[in-house]
Amino acid sequence: MHELIGTVGYAIAFWAVASERDAHMRLGLGAACGINALYFWLSGMHLTAAAMLFTAARIAITVVWRPAWLAYIVIGSYLLIPFFIPGSDYLVIAAAIFGTCAVFFATGLRMRALVAICTGLLCANAAIGGAVAGAVGEGLILGMSLWRIQTLRAANTAAAAR
Repeated sequence: MHELIGTVGYAIAFWAVASERDAHMRLGLGAACGINALYFWLSGMHLTAAAMLFTAARIAITVVWRPAWLAYIVIGSYLLIPFFIPGSDYLVIAAAIFGTCAVFFATGLRMRALVAICTGLLCANAAIGGAVAGAVGEGLILGMSLWRIQTLRAANTAAAAR
């Protein structure tokens, strides 16, 4: 059953990165992280579930409020993780930092580029860790992210040419 929950999380993330609107992307990614928190909890990965809930809250906050000071606190907390949790995964920490920068400091194409970097790091982490389904899911999301970036760039170029 929990595999179905994880699949729903990936489907929502896929929809989110396919969206042309920044707010929809943020809401969708926040919802996907919340659903993935449930998946990880049911899978017995409680620390990962807590991290996903933190990420969901971080993204949800940015839909209406994006104070730089809060972003710096979040980034600082990510940088401290390896000191308190031995064996922390640096690719995941880097992805979290890129994701934080994306939702707090960027909009439009820049936000999508930072989210694509984040997704690429998570895809690499899943592949390295042998999580085939995770690597495929993140790879599909990365592919959709890159496609949406290209279509938005083309639309911006066409609009500028008019």
